[in-house]
Amino acid sequence: KVKNQEISITALYALQNSHQPEATKTLNELLSESEPTEIRKTALYALENSGSPDIISTLKNIALNDKDAKFAKTAVYALGNQKSKDALDAIKEVLKATSRPDQVRKAALYAIGNSDLSDIIPFLTEIAIQEPNTSLAKTAVYSLGNAKSLESIEAIKKVLKTAKAPEVRKAALYALSNSDISDIIPFLKSVALTEPDVSLAKAALYSLGNFKTKESVEAMKDVLKNSKVPEVRKAALHALANSDISDIIPFLKSIALTEPDIALAKTAVYSLGNFETKESVTALKDVLKNANSTEIKKAAIYSLFNSRNNGTDIKMLSELLNGENDPALRKTIVYQLGNIKSKETVDALVKVINEDKSLEVRKAAVNALGNINTPEAQDALMKILQK
Repeated sequence: KVKNQEISITALYALQNSHQPEATKTLNELLSESEPTEIRKTALYALENSGSPDIISTLKNIALNDKDAKFAKTAVYALGNQKSKDALDAIKEVLKATSRPDQVRKAALYAIGNSDLSDIIPFLTEIAIQEPNTSLAKTAVYSLGNAKSLESIEAIKKVLKTAKAPEVRKAALYALSNSDISDIIPFLKSVALTEPDVSLAKAALYSLGNFKTKESVEAMKDVLKNSKVPEVRKAALHALANSDISDIIPFLKSIALTEPDIALAKTAVYSLGNFETKESVTALKDVLKNANSTEIKKAAIYSLFNSRNNGTDIKMLSELLNGENDPALRKTIVYQLGNIKSKETVDALVKVINEDKSLEVRKAAVNALGNINTPEAQDALMKILQK
């Protein structure tokens, strides 16, 4: 025996061109688990390309029984390269061997998914629906998605409707979203509106959001308008806010001002705050001036102050303080003013301390001066103490 491993490997590659029974026998012997891993891999490769009539049974035996899971996976992929019905049947047998490691069974699934045999889609569908191993079932779904045919699309829809595991159904939804079938947007909209599993309905909306087309935007608006489930409507609003349609800011402002569901209206306000543009700041100011709900106005204040593109001016806030009858809202404005370190802010807060009728609002203004902590703010606090 040649002990130098590199020489041995070179000899193995040379043997693959030999069709002598003795050469095939030697290659099979070198597949033994007692041999070094590199020798075994090279022997497997040489045997795979040697044209041996027993190659499929040899590879199946390794895939089903070898203790080295990585080597077993190599055998599975080698089976996939054979592109024959016998090889596919062997891979199916490996896939159904529940005692084998997950990585070996998953390799079998990938090998099946990459084959071009006619009965592969029904088989993958069966695995996706019936396989108790969720990870494996999801892999079957993604393999169906890679097929990109009308038959595979119908199969994925079947998985979405009949699979029991939520994660598998969600995988089916994502696989459909990545397909290029023409009716996918109406289908996703239907799922969002009719699916009782809220997490799946929300996933359908987020998938709609990825399309970024006029049709998908209209679909999301329909869900927002017609869904009876608050969480689903909220997801529709988030998906719309993340789209790049030109009229999204006026649309969100309209929701903030007219939506009777306060939680949803506040979500629209916070979504406006995320845009950080001059247009969104103007919209937030309009909401602050015109909303009927104190909660919505508070949300607008938070969004204005948290915007990096902050167009909030002290004069406007001072006017709001003077004209706002709700002490809770005035207090909210005062606290937010405490985050702006400027002379104008200090002057506005001193005015609140001297003139506001609410003790709680005046106390909030004092705290806001302490938070600003500039020389002007410190002087203002000292003057309060000297009175």
